[in-house]
Amino acid sequence: MEKDNLSIHDKLFLIYNLAMKLEKEKLSNSQFNDISVNDLHVIHIISLRKDITISQIAKLMAVSKPALTGNIDKLEKRGYIKRVPSKIDRRVINIALTKKGRLLCRLHNKAHVNFINLLLEDCNETDKLKLNITLDRLIDQLENKTGDKI
Repeated sequence: MEKDNLSIHDKLFLIYNLAMKLEKEKLSNSQFNDISVNDLHVIHIISLRKDITISQIAKLMAVSKPALTGNIDKLEKRGYIKRVPSKIDRRVINIALTKKGRLLCRLHNKAHVNFINLLLEDCNETDKLKLNITLDRLIDQLENKTGDKI
């Protein structure tokens, strides 16, 4: 495939698919081979917010709460997450990472940092600033369209 002839859209699509494939391979060859890439993304979302409920995770992932509950049960059984009653409203159950879940997040984030460093290695500070502003604008637009705030 001739990359020079691909649109930005096609390149981003390829990057996403190749990154997903790489994540799947890394997971299956690691101590965390008992979860899927989708489970990893659930864990990543949980790591972004201190107090998050199953409903909020489901909304951010654009899946139904019943569909997500199976993933949550599996991740809890395997020791990655725990259910924690809210300190504000005991009727609300938050989802939190366990020590094992936090370790997985740190390793996953380290892989992302390596990927980002590769992306930015030839960029000067002005290029990095422009990219950061563009990404912030894209996030804002997507959050406004979906009604979701990370």
